[in-house]
Amino acid sequence: MKKAEIHSDRIELLDSFRAISILSVMLFHLFNRWAQGNYLPYGSKYAYFSKGYLGVDLFFIISGFVIYYTLTKTDSIINFWKKRFIRLFPPLLIASILTYIVFILWDNEMLIPNSHSLKNLLISITFIPPRFFKLVGIDVEYINGSYWSLWPEVLFYVYASIFYFFFKKRFRLFMSLLSTIGYIGITILGQTDFSKTEVSSIFIIVKLIEYLPLFVFGIYFYTLYNKEALKIYELGLLVIQLLLISPFNTSGLFNSFTDFYFILGMIVLFSVFVYNSKILNFLKAPFLIKIGKYSYFLYLIHENIGVLMIHKYANVFEPFLFISPLLVILFFIEFSAFYSKYVDEKITTYLKRVLLK
Repeated sequence: MKKAEIHSDRIELLDSFRAISILSVMLFHLFNRWAQGNYLPYGSKYAYFSKGYLGVDLFFIISGFVIYYTLTKTDSIINFWKKRFIRLFPPLLIASILTYIVFILWDNEMLIPNSHSLKNLLISITFIPPRFFKLVGIDVEYINGSYWSLWPEVLFYVYASIFYFFFKKRFRLFMSLLSTIGYIGITILGQTDFSKTEVSSIFIIVKLIEYLPLFVFGIYFYTLYNKEALKIYELGLLVIQLLLISPFNTSGLFNSFTDFYFILGMIVLFSVFVYNSKILNFLKAPFLIKIGKYSYFLYLIHENIGVLMIHKYANVFEPFLFISPLLVILFFIEFSAFYSKYVDEKITTYLKRVLLK
């Protein structure tokens, strides 16, 4: 059977999946995440999206798929990291600066103090989690809490690029073993006094990595999408990882079966995508594809500024307060589209010309 050909850098259904992910996360942040305290005037009245944070897990599966594809189309580890820098750093820098400026100029109530700190801005653009800096006595936080997921992403890129370019024939095996052994290590150490020590903070930061099974699922979905057969031991390792992250393992990633069922649903969604994508053609709606294309910057920019906007102006829509977050989401979608077209595309073109000669 001939391998599937991908004729462009984007697969429309993956953009639709990204759209589902970012919309889930935004709905969670703007209806649920900040419901306690004096952040949202409607409090928990419309808290219907308590599982929206699982959209990040879908992002991780998508990332495993896309990064494996990218690795197969990249000729060296240096070029891979140049491409990642071009893709990730400029939007992060701009989103962080915008967040800082908006809160300095607009948040006279100090609603979210972390977004007022220049120190937080500087550490946020490093991709390194604040907990690492705290180990060396530097008290910092992310300027935007959503940034936490960037560290697992970067760690995945490190592992994947090393294994792919130095052990290409064993890439999937090594990634699966790292994920399985690392997760077993986290599970064992989580049951000991070691987990309460400062040394364990370094281990948790390095992760070995608790989200890596999700990325590995993405790697194998790309393998299947590319019409490659899986070996028996690969299937076995995937089953083991699924059990490790499940509620059957009390130290697993998902503490409730409800959350785990969402992940199983994501796995089913990807399976349909791989084996009979026509069933999902209804997801190829232009507005979903559009949102998916801008999802990275949309993820970076929406949360804290969105909460501030709602805090200040939602009462205008009394008694229909739920309209406010929906309008905020639409605003950020259009703002992200503007950023992509008029800023990011120009930056990307310039950096590619300079760095990818």
